[in-house]
Amino acid sequence: MTESDDALRVAREEIKRQAAEIEYLKARLEVSAYHPYDGIASRDATIKLQDEHIAELQAKYDCNTAIMHARTDAMNKHAARAAELEQDAARYRYIRTHRIGVKWCELYAGGPLLDGVIDEMLKELAFDK
Repeated sequence: MTESDDALRVAREEIKRQAAEIEYLKARLEVSAYHPYDGIASRDATIKLQDEHIAELQAKYDCNTAIMHARTDAMNKHAARAAELEQDAARYRYIRTHRIGVKWCELYAGGPLLDGVIDEMLKELAFDK
């Protein structure tokens, strides 16, 4: 064997090694002759779709959270108004059951003095029980 034969043999072995490495890399990238996509591009596209879906879900969550807060605020306002109405109803029940004079009620009706006096009387009644 001559030196040129040895060089040719080494070159052929190198070509085989590089061809095997190319096939290994193609398999790793999931490159196929049956489709134009490789594994990395497919994963990148999948990640992009997932990111878009996550953003869509986040937007829906943010919208639903805003709606929930708005409804909670409205319910709190209604609850406060309901408490006021319950207090008013208790005051007027007190007026009716204790037969407070019509003229006195007309003079002070809805005013802070009448409400305060009745509230104090109701507290005393609750305390006595």
